[in-house]
Amino acid sequence: MAGSAAWAQAVPGDTAKPERDPRLEWAGPLNVMHRTLAEPLRAVRKEPSSGPKQLARIVARGPDAIAPLYDILVEERIPRVHADDPAQLLSEPQCQLLLSALAKFPVERVRAELEQRLALPPSAGDVPQRVAALRVLSVIGNSKDLARLSGIAPREREELGPKAAEALRGAYAAILRREPALLARRRELLKSCDASAAKQLLFAAGDLGDKRALALLGDCARSVPALAQQAVALVPRVGASGDAELDQGFAAWLAERLDPERLEWTRASLRAIGVLDDGSQVPALLEALESPHAGLREAGLGALQQLSGLRLGSELEAWREWYARETEWRSTGRQAALQALASDDTAQVAQALGKYAERRLFRDELAQDVLQVLEHGSLPMRAMACGTLTRIGSQVALSPLIEHFSDEEDAVAEAAWRAACALTGQALPRTTDEARALLGNS
Repeated sequence: MAGSAAWAQAVPGDTAKPERDPRLEWAGPLNVMHRTLAEPLRAVRKEPSSGPKQLARIVARGPDAIAPLYDILVEERIPRVHADDPAQLLSEPQCQLLLSALAKFPVERVRAELEQRLALPPSAGDVPQRVAALRVLSVIGNSKDLARLSGIAPREREELGPKAAEALRGAYAAILRREPALLARRRELLKSCDASAAKQLLFAAGDLGDKRALALLGDCARSVPALAQQAVALVPRVGASGDAELDQGFAAWLAERLDPERLEWTRASLRAIGVLDDGSQVPALLEALESPHAGLREAGLGALQQLSGLRLGSELEAWREWYARETEWRSTGRQAALQALASDDTAQVAQALGKYAERRLFRDELAQDVLQVLEHGSLPMRAMACGTLTRIGSQVALSPLIEHFSDEEDAVAEAAWRAACALTGQALPRTTDEARALLGNS
Protein backbone atom coordinates (compact mmCIF):
# COMPACT_ATOMS: atom_id res chain seq x y z
CA MET A 1 0.00 0.00 0.00
CA ALA A 2 2.10 2.85 -1.32
CA GLY A 3 0.26 5.65 0.50
CA SER A 4 0.08 4.01 3.90
CA ALA A 5 3.70 2.85 3.87
CA ALA A 6 5.13 6.32 3.24
CA TRP A 7 6.94 8.12 6.06
CA ALA A 8 5.73 11.54 7.16
CA GLN A 9 7.85 14.34 5.75
CA ALA A 10 8.28 17.96 6.80
CA VAL A 11 6.67 20.61 4.60
CA PRO A 12 9.32 22.49 2.61
CA GLY A 13 10.16 25.84 4.24
CA ASP A 14 8.35 24.94 7.46
CA THR A 15 10.98 26.27 9.87
CA ALA A 16 8.64 28.01 12.28
CA LYS A 17 6.53 25.94 14.62
CA PRO A 18 3.37 27.95 15.32
CA GLU A 19 0.89 26.46 17.68
CA ARG A 20 -1.53 24.28 15.76
CA ASP A 21 -4.74 22.51 16.65
CA PRO A 22 -3.90 18.78 16.50
CA ARG A 23 -7.52 17.99 15.68
CA LEU A 24 -7.11 19.73 12.33
CA GLU A 25 -3.64 18.53 11.47
CA TRP A 26 -2.77 15.82 8.97
CA ALA A 27 -1.77 12.68 10.89
CA GLY A 28 -1.51 10.12 8.13
CA PRO A 29 1.30 9.03 5.80
CA LEU A 30 2.72 11.90 3.78
CA ASN A 31 4.86 12.01 0.66
CA VAL A 32 5.27 14.08 -2.47
CA MET A 33 2.21 12.53 -4.15
CA HIS A 34 0.00 13.48 -1.21
CA ARG A 35 1.06 17.12 -1.58
CA THR A 36 0.73 16.98 -5.36
CA LEU A 37 -2.86 15.81 -5.00
CA ALA A 38 -3.54 18.34 -2.27
CA GLU A 39 -3.00 21.21 -4.72
CA PRO A 40 -6.06 20.54 -6.93
CA LEU A 41 -8.14 19.63 -3.87
CA ARG A 42 -7.28 22.94 -2.22
CA ALA A 43 -7.80 24.77 -5.50
CA VAL A 44 -11.37 23.55 -5.89
CA ARG A 45 -12.24 24.99 -2.49
CA LYS A 46 -10.97 28.42 -3.61
CA GLU A 47 -12.64 28.15 -7.01
CA PRO A 48 -15.55 25.66 -6.97
CA SER A 49 -16.23 26.12 -10.69
CA SER A 50 -12.80 24.68 -11.49
CA GLY A 51 -13.92 21.14 -10.61
CA PRO A 52 -13.48 19.61 -14.10
CA LYS A 53 -10.03 21.18 -14.44
CA GLN A 54 -8.91 19.91 -11.02
CA LEU A 55 -10.34 16.47 -11.75
CA ALA A 56 -8.22 16.27 -14.89
CA ARG A 57 -5.14 17.26 -12.88
CA ILE A 58 -5.72 14.47 -10.37
CA VAL A 59 -6.46 11.81 -12.96
CA ALA A 60 -3.35 12.79 -14.91
CA ARG A 61 -1.26 11.48 -12.00
CA GLY A 62 -2.29 7.96 -12.92
CA PRO A 63 -3.05 4.94 -10.71
CA ASP A 64 -0.17 5.81 -8.37
CA ALA A 65 -2.53 8.46 -6.99
CA ILE A 66 -5.03 5.85 -5.77
CA ALA A 67 -3.43 5.06 -2.40
CA PRO A 68 -2.68 8.72 -1.49
CA LEU A 69 -6.23 9.72 -2.45
CA TYR A 70 -7.52 6.91 -0.26
CA ASP A 71 -5.32 8.20 2.60
CA ILE A 72 -6.86 11.67 2.22
CA LEU A 73 -10.34 10.13 2.26
CA VAL A 74 -9.49 8.24 5.45
CA GLU A 75 -7.90 11.22 7.20
CA GLU A 76 -10.63 13.61 6.03
CA ARG A 77 -7.98 16.33 5.87
CA ILE A 78 -6.01 17.97 3.09
CA PRO A 79 -2.21 17.97 3.57
CA ARG A 80 -0.36 21.28 3.49
CA VAL A 81 1.39 22.06 0.23
CA HIS A 82 3.22 25.11 1.59
CA ALA A 83 4.23 26.07 5.11
CA ASP A 84 1.72 28.88 5.31
CA ASP A 85 -1.23 26.80 4.09
CA PRO A 86 -4.04 26.67 6.64
CA ALA A 87 -5.12 23.35 8.05
CA GLN A 88 -8.04 22.09 6.00
CA LEU A 89 -10.68 19.48 6.68
CA LEU A 90 -12.00 17.57 3.68
CA SER A 91 -15.16 19.37 2.55
CA GLU A 92 -18.08 17.71 0.77
CA PRO A 93 -17.16 19.19 -2.65
CA GLN A 94 -13.56 18.08 -2.15
CA CYS A 95 -14.73 14.61 -1.17
CA GLN A 96 -16.89 14.37 -4.29
CA LEU A 97 -13.96 15.49 -6.44
CA LEU A 98 -11.75 12.86 -4.85
CA LEU A 99 -14.31 10.12 -5.37
CA SER A 100 -14.89 11.22 -8.96
CA ALA A 101 -11.16 10.83 -9.54
CA LEU A 102 -11.09 7.34 -8.02
CA ALA A 103 -13.99 6.37 -10.28
CA LYS A 104 -11.89 7.22 -13.34
CA PHE A 105 -8.98 4.96 -12.43
CA PRO A 106 -9.00 1.24 -13.33
CA VAL A 107 -11.64 -0.35 -11.12
CA GLU A 108 -9.48 -3.37 -10.36
CA ARG A 109 -6.69 -1.12 -9.02
CA VAL A 110 -9.05 0.86 -6.81
CA ARG A 111 -10.71 -2.31 -5.57
CA ALA A 112 -7.33 -3.91 -4.81
CA GLU A 113 -6.47 -0.92 -2.59
CA LEU A 114 -9.83 -1.16 -0.85
CA GLU A 115 -9.58 -4.91 -0.24
CA GLN A 116 -6.05 -4.59 1.09
CA ARG A 117 -7.17 -2.08 3.66
CA LEU A 118 -10.27 -4.03 4.67
CA ALA A 119 -8.12 -7.15 5.14
CA LEU A 120 -6.24 -5.54 8.01
CA PRO A 121 -7.12 -6.94 11.46
CA PRO A 122 -10.00 -5.04 13.06
CA SER A 123 -9.04 -2.38 15.57
CA ALA A 124 -10.68 0.35 17.59
CA GLY A 125 -9.24 2.90 15.18
CA ASP A 126 -10.47 1.39 11.92
CA VAL A 127 -13.72 3.40 11.78
CA PRO A 128 -12.28 5.95 9.32
CA GLN A 129 -10.97 3.14 7.09
CA ARG A 130 -14.37 1.49 6.94
CA VAL A 131 -16.25 4.72 6.36
CA ALA A 132 -13.81 5.47 3.55
CA ALA A 133 -14.41 1.99 2.10
CA LEU A 134 -18.16 2.66 1.97
CA ARG A 135 -17.55 5.94 0.18
CA VAL A 136 -15.27 4.25 -2.33
CA LEU A 137 -17.86 1.56 -2.95
CA SER A 138 -20.38 4.30 -3.70
CA VAL A 139 -18.43 4.95 -6.91
CA ILE A 140 -17.11 1.49 -7.83
CA GLY A 141 -19.50 -0.90 -6.05
CA ASN A 142 -21.82 -3.30 -7.84
CA SER A 143 -24.44 -5.94 -7.11
CA LYS A 144 -21.87 -8.25 -5.52
CA ASP A 145 -21.04 -5.59 -2.92
CA LEU A 146 -24.58 -4.94 -1.68
CA ALA A 147 -24.69 -7.83 0.77
CA ARG A 148 -21.35 -6.86 2.35
CA LEU A 149 -22.09 -3.18 2.93
CA SER A 150 -23.75 -3.81 6.29
CA GLY A 151 -20.73 -5.78 7.48
CA ILE A 152 -18.29 -3.09 6.38
CA ALA A 153 -20.14 -0.30 8.17
CA PRO A 154 -18.41 0.30 11.52
CA ARG A 155 -20.44 0.22 14.70
CA GLU A 156 -19.86 2.22 17.83
CA ARG A 157 -21.42 0.33 20.72
CA GLU A 158 -23.40 -1.69 18.19
CA GLU A 159 -24.84 1.46 16.61
CA LEU A 160 -23.93 3.27 13.42
CA GLY A 161 -22.35 6.66 14.02
CA PRO A 162 -23.51 9.63 11.91
CA LYS A 163 -20.63 9.38 9.41
CA ALA A 164 -20.99 5.63 9.02
CA ALA A 165 -24.75 5.92 8.57
CA GLU A 166 -24.36 8.63 5.93
CA ALA A 167 -21.68 6.66 4.05
CA LEU A 168 -23.73 3.45 4.17
CA ARG A 169 -26.83 5.23 2.93
CA GLY A 170 -24.82 6.79 0.11
CA ALA A 171 -23.30 3.45 -0.91
CA TYR A 172 -26.70 1.74 -1.01
CA ALA A 173 -28.23 4.59 -3.03
CA ALA A 174 -25.35 4.82 -5.50
CA ILE A 175 -25.25 1.09 -6.28
CA LEU A 176 -29.02 0.84 -6.59
CA ARG A 177 -29.05 3.90 -8.84
CA ARG A 178 -26.52 2.26 -11.15
CA GLU A 179 -28.29 -1.10 -11.02
CA PRO A 180 -31.97 -0.41 -10.24
CA ALA A 181 -32.99 -3.93 -11.22
CA LEU A 182 -31.52 -4.97 -7.84
CA LEU A 183 -34.59 -3.47 -6.18
CA ALA A 184 -36.47 -6.57 -7.31
CA ARG A 185 -34.27 -8.60 -4.92
CA ARG A 186 -35.91 -6.88 -1.97
CA ARG A 187 -36.08 -9.85 0.39
CA GLU A 188 -32.45 -10.65 -0.25
CA LEU A 189 -31.58 -7.01 0.42
CA LEU A 190 -33.41 -6.96 3.73
CA LYS A 191 -31.84 -10.23 4.86
CA SER A 192 -28.35 -8.91 4.11
CA CYS A 193 -28.43 -6.24 6.80
CA ASP A 194 -29.20 -5.78 10.47
CA ALA A 195 -31.78 -3.28 11.71
CA SER A 196 -29.42 -0.28 11.73
CA ALA A 197 -28.23 -1.00 8.18
CA ALA A 198 -31.79 -1.69 6.99
CA LYS A 199 -32.74 1.77 8.18
CA GLN A 200 -30.12 3.28 5.86
CA LEU A 201 -31.21 0.99 3.05
CA LEU A 202 -34.73 2.40 3.35
CA PHE A 203 -33.45 5.97 3.38
CA ALA A 204 -31.46 5.15 0.25
CA ALA A 205 -34.61 3.81 -1.41
CA GLY A 206 -36.33 7.08 -0.58
CA ASP A 207 -33.38 9.04 -1.98
CA LEU A 208 -33.75 7.20 -5.28
CA GLY A 209 -37.38 8.20 -5.68
CA ASP A 210 -37.78 5.10 -7.85
CA LYS A 211 -41.25 3.55 -7.99
CA ARG A 212 -39.64 0.10 -8.12
CA ALA A 213 -38.63 0.62 -4.49
CA LEU A 214 -42.26 0.51 -3.33
CA ALA A 215 -42.24 -3.29 -3.06
CA LEU A 216 -39.18 -3.05 -0.79
CA LEU A 217 -40.98 -0.57 1.46
CA GLY A 218 -44.05 -2.78 1.52
CA ASP A 219 -42.08 -5.89 2.46
CA CYS A 220 -40.24 -4.01 5.17
CA ALA A 221 -43.46 -2.58 6.61
CA ARG A 222 -44.95 -6.07 6.83
CA SER A 223 -41.91 -8.04 8.00
CA VAL A 224 -39.73 -5.67 10.06
CA PRO A 225 -41.94 -4.09 12.75
CA ALA A 226 -39.13 -1.92 14.09
CA LEU A 227 -38.80 -0.20 10.70
CA ALA A 228 -42.43 -0.34 9.55
CA GLN A 229 -43.21 3.29 10.32
CA GLN A 230 -40.08 4.52 8.54
CA ALA A 231 -40.93 2.41 5.50
CA VAL A 232 -44.48 3.77 5.35
CA ALA A 233 -43.30 7.36 5.84
CA LEU A 234 -41.07 7.01 2.77
CA VAL A 235 -43.92 5.97 0.45
CA PRO A 236 -44.63 9.55 -0.71
CA ARG A 237 -40.98 9.92 -1.76
CA VAL A 238 -41.11 6.74 -3.84
CA GLY A 239 -44.64 7.08 -5.22
CA ALA A 240 -47.07 4.51 -6.54
CA SER A 241 -45.53 1.63 -8.45
CA GLY A 242 -48.02 1.55 -11.31
CA ASP A 243 -48.79 -2.07 -10.41
CA ALA A 244 -52.43 -1.88 -9.34
CA GLU A 245 -52.26 -5.10 -7.32
CA LEU A 246 -49.22 -3.93 -5.36
CA ASP A 247 -50.44 -0.37 -4.81
CA GLN A 248 -54.00 -1.24 -3.81
CA GLY A 249 -52.87 -4.19 -1.70
CA PHE A 250 -50.47 -2.01 0.26
CA ALA A 251 -53.11 0.72 0.70
CA ALA A 252 -55.64 -1.82 1.97
CA TRP A 253 -53.09 -3.30 4.38
CA LEU A 254 -52.42 0.16 5.80
CA ALA A 255 -56.11 1.03 6.07
CA GLU A 256 -56.73 -2.09 8.12
CA ARG A 257 -54.05 -1.00 10.60
CA LEU A 258 -55.03 2.61 11.20
CA ASP A 259 -54.93 3.18 14.94
CA PRO A 260 -55.73 6.58 16.49
CA GLU A 261 -53.73 5.56 19.55
CA ARG A 262 -50.60 5.39 17.36
CA LEU A 263 -50.64 8.92 16.05
CA GLU A 264 -47.38 9.00 14.08
CA TRP A 265 -48.01 5.59 12.53
CA THR A 266 -51.51 6.56 11.50
CA ARG A 267 -50.43 9.93 10.10
CA ALA A 268 -47.77 8.24 7.99
CA SER A 269 -50.26 5.58 6.87
CA LEU A 270 -52.88 8.13 5.84
CA ARG A 271 -50.32 10.01 3.75
CA ALA A 272 -49.21 6.78 2.12
CA ILE A 273 -52.81 5.82 1.34
CA GLY A 274 -53.22 9.16 -0.39
CA VAL A 275 -50.35 8.24 -2.71
CA LEU A 276 -51.34 4.62 -3.32
CA ASP A 277 -55.11 4.37 -3.17
CA ASP A 278 -57.37 4.33 -6.19
CA GLY A 279 -60.55 5.09 -4.26
CA SER A 280 -61.26 1.97 -2.21
CA GLN A 281 -59.95 3.48 1.04
CA VAL A 282 -61.79 6.80 0.83
CA PRO A 283 -64.17 5.82 3.69
CA ALA A 284 -61.16 5.48 6.00
CA LEU A 285 -59.91 8.90 4.93
CA LEU A 286 -63.34 10.43 5.50
CA GLU A 287 -63.35 8.93 8.97
CA ALA A 288 -59.97 10.58 9.66
CA LEU A 289 -61.60 13.98 9.03
CA GLU A 290 -63.69 13.36 12.15
CA SER A 291 -60.70 12.53 14.35
CA PRO A 292 -60.26 14.57 17.56
CA HIS A 293 -56.55 14.80 16.70
CA ALA A 294 -55.68 17.74 14.47
CA GLY A 295 -52.69 15.88 13.01
CA LEU A 296 -54.88 13.01 11.83
CA ARG A 297 -57.49 15.36 10.38
CA GLU A 298 -54.73 17.18 8.49
CA ALA A 299 -53.25 13.92 7.19
CA GLY A 300 -56.66 12.63 6.13
CA LEU A 301 -57.44 15.86 4.29
CA GLY A 302 -54.06 15.81 2.57
CA ALA A 303 -54.63 12.23 1.45
CA LEU A 304 -58.06 13.05 0.02
CA GLN A 305 -56.64 16.01 -1.84
CA GLN A 306 -53.75 13.91 -3.09
CA LEU A 307 -55.84 11.11 -4.57
CA SER A 308 -58.63 13.34 -5.89
CA GLY A 309 -56.68 16.33 -7.18
CA LEU A 310 -59.36 18.53 -5.56
CA ARG A 311 -59.12 21.25 -2.92
CA LEU A 312 -62.50 21.07 -1.23
CA GLY A 313 -61.30 22.22 2.17
CA SER A 314 -61.66 20.50 5.51
CA GLU A 315 -65.47 20.27 5.67
CA LEU A 316 -66.47 16.62 5.91
CA GLU A 317 -69.84 17.09 4.22
CA ALA A 318 -68.31 18.44 1.02
CA TRP A 319 -66.09 15.38 0.72
CA ARG A 320 -68.97 13.02 1.45
CA GLU A 321 -71.07 14.58 -1.31
CA TRP A 322 -68.18 14.32 -3.74
CA TYR A 323 -67.58 10.68 -2.84
CA ALA A 324 -71.27 9.91 -3.28
CA ARG A 325 -71.22 11.41 -6.78
CA GLU A 326 -68.10 9.47 -7.72
CA THR A 327 -69.46 6.12 -6.50
CA GLU A 328 -72.83 6.74 -8.16
CA TRP A 329 -71.15 7.41 -11.52
CA ARG A 330 -69.05 4.29 -11.11
CA SER A 331 -72.13 2.13 -10.58
CA THR A 332 -74.39 3.72 -13.19
CA GLY A 333 -72.74 6.30 -15.44
CA ARG A 334 -69.61 4.36 -16.21
CA GLN A 335 -71.42 1.58 -18.07
CA ALA A 336 -73.12 4.03 -20.38
CA ALA A 337 -69.88 5.92 -20.97
CA LEU A 338 -68.03 2.67 -21.67
CA GLN A 339 -70.59 1.76 -24.34
CA ALA A 340 -70.17 5.21 -25.87
CA LEU A 341 -66.41 4.73 -26.07
CA ALA A 342 -66.98 1.78 -28.40
CA SER A 343 -69.31 3.78 -30.67
CA ASP A 344 -68.51 4.58 -34.29
CA ASP A 345 -69.90 8.05 -33.66
CA THR A 346 -66.93 10.34 -33.00
CA ALA A 347 -69.11 12.85 -31.15
CA GLN A 348 -70.30 10.18 -28.71
CA VAL A 349 -66.74 8.99 -28.10
CA ALA A 350 -65.52 12.53 -27.49
CA GLN A 351 -68.37 13.18 -25.06
CA ALA A 352 -67.63 9.97 -23.18
CA LEU A 353 -63.92 10.81 -22.96
CA GLY A 354 -64.94 14.13 -21.44
CA LYS A 355 -66.96 12.29 -18.80
CA TYR A 356 -64.01 10.07 -17.98
CA ALA A 357 -61.73 13.10 -17.65
CA GLU A 358 -64.02 14.51 -14.94
CA ARG A 359 -63.71 11.49 -12.69
CA ARG A 360 -61.23 11.37 -9.80
CA LEU A 361 -61.57 7.90 -8.26
CA PHE A 362 -60.83 4.35 -9.35
CA ARG A 363 -58.44 5.78 -11.92
CA ASP A 364 -56.85 2.48 -12.84
CA GLU A 365 -60.23 1.12 -13.94
CA LEU A 366 -60.97 4.29 -15.90
CA ALA A 367 -57.58 4.23 -17.58
CA GLN A 368 -58.14 0.65 -18.74
CA ASP A 369 -61.41 1.73 -20.35
CA VAL A 370 -59.84 4.69 -22.14
CA LEU A 371 -56.88 2.66 -23.33
CA GLN A 372 -59.30 0.78 -25.57
CA VAL A 373 -59.83 4.02 -27.49
CA LEU A 374 -56.10 4.57 -27.77
CA GLU A 375 -55.72 1.11 -29.29
CA HIS A 376 -58.79 0.91 -31.52
CA GLY A 377 -60.34 4.35 -31.96
CA SER A 378 -60.23 6.76 -34.87
CA LEU A 379 -57.17 8.97 -35.29
CA PRO A 380 -58.68 12.08 -33.64
CA MET A 381 -60.10 10.03 -30.76
CA ARG A 382 -56.82 8.18 -30.20
CA ALA A 383 -55.05 11.50 -29.77
CA MET A 384 -57.86 12.78 -27.55
CA ALA A 385 -57.63 9.59 -25.44
CA CYS A 386 -54.02 10.49 -24.58
CA GLY A 387 -55.20 13.79 -23.14
CA THR A 388 -57.92 12.02 -21.17
CA LEU A 389 -55.37 9.61 -19.74
CA THR A 390 -53.34 12.61 -18.60
CA ARG A 391 -56.38 13.98 -16.75
CA ILE A 392 -57.15 10.60 -15.18
CA GLY A 393 -53.56 10.35 -13.96
CA SER A 394 -53.25 6.60 -13.58
CA GLN A 395 -49.77 5.09 -13.85
CA VAL A 396 -51.43 2.05 -15.46
CA ALA A 397 -51.52 4.05 -18.68
CA LEU A 398 -47.79 4.86 -18.70
CA SER A 399 -46.45 1.71 -20.37
CA PRO A 400 -49.06 1.68 -23.19
CA LEU A 401 -48.46 5.38 -23.79
CA ILE A 402 -44.71 4.82 -24.11
CA GLU A 403 -45.40 2.04 -26.58
CA HIS A 404 -47.18 4.57 -28.78
CA PHE A 405 -44.15 6.87 -29.00
CA SER A 406 -43.45 4.88 -32.17
CA ASP A 407 -47.04 5.04 -33.43
CA GLU A 408 -47.27 5.30 -37.19
CA GLU A 409 -49.56 8.31 -36.79
CA ASP A 410 -47.47 11.35 -35.84
CA ALA A 411 -50.38 13.03 -34.03
CA VAL A 412 -50.89 10.00 -31.78
CA ALA A 413 -47.15 9.62 -31.14
CA GLU A 414 -46.92 13.28 -30.11
CA ALA A 415 -50.02 13.07 -27.88
CA ALA A 416 -48.76 9.87 -26.24
CA TRP A 417 -45.38 11.45 -25.56
CA ARG A 418 -46.94 14.54 -23.98
CA ALA A 419 -49.23 12.41 -21.82
CA ALA A 420 -46.39 10.19 -20.62
CA CYS A 421 -44.27 13.23 -19.79
CA ALA A 422 -47.16 14.63 -17.74
CA LEU A 423 -47.64 11.35 -15.87
CA THR A 424 -43.95 11.06 -14.99
CA GLY A 425 -43.30 14.73 -14.41
CA GLN A 426 -40.24 14.72 -16.67
CA ALA A 427 -39.27 15.25 -20.28
CA LEU A 428 -38.89 11.75 -21.68
CA PRO A 429 -36.89 10.66 -24.71
CA ARG A 430 -38.92 10.48 -27.90
CA THR A 431 -38.28 6.82 -28.62
CA THR A 432 -39.97 3.91 -26.87
CA ASP A 433 -36.76 2.04 -26.11
CA GLU A 434 -34.96 5.07 -24.66
CA ALA A 435 -37.96 6.04 -22.53
CA ARG A 436 -38.28 2.52 -21.16
CA ALA A 437 -34.58 2.42 -20.38
CA LEU A 438 -34.83 5.72 -18.52
CA LEU A 439 -37.83 4.65 -16.47
CA GLY A 440 -36.73 1.05 -16.01
CA ASN A 441 -39.85 -0.33 -17.64
CA SER A 442 -39.59 -3.83 -19.07
